[in-house]
Amino acid sequence: MTMLCQLTGWRLQEWQDISHICLTSLFTINSAEDMPPLSIYDFKGLFEVENYLRYNGYKFTEYFDANSYLYVLKAMDIFDLSYGRNSLKDSLRLISPKTLFITFTSDFLFPPYQTEELVTLMKEVGHEPEWVNIESSYGHDAFLLEAETQTDIIKDFLAKV
Repeated sequence: MTMLCQLTGWRLQEWQDISHICLTSLFTINSAEDMPPLSIYDFKGLFEVENYLRYNGYKFTEYFDANSYLYVLKAMDIFDLSYGRNSLKDSLRLISPKTLFITFTSDFLFPPYQTEELVTLMKEVGHEPEWVNIESSYGHDAFLLEAETQTDIIKDFLAKV
């Protein structure tokens, strides 16, 4: 990413801004408080999300190495739960503890339907996973912004384990 940023003249902050916009729910970005003023030709930050990204994107570059971002992306791209097994079901059979899945309705990076597929497969191999799909308009950032809701769900789950 560092080399890519240097070649294109883009900074890590700008890459982070783009990825954040791509992963944030359209419902959040286009909410009422983000509506532009009358002049749509002003490029100084019409939307609240732009100010948020500018501030947090700069902070992000102070403590996050661009190369580590490449490794995270690579790990996400190549991860295969069934690697070394005959099937995904075979891999899921190896899970012994009780499991809890938490998803968010507006998360485009980890869409709930993918978790639903895992939950279904786990049930087919005899497990009893719990899955909670939280209604949220925060997109992928919901896991950061819906902490109280998640805390209650996790506490309830742990009380039963």
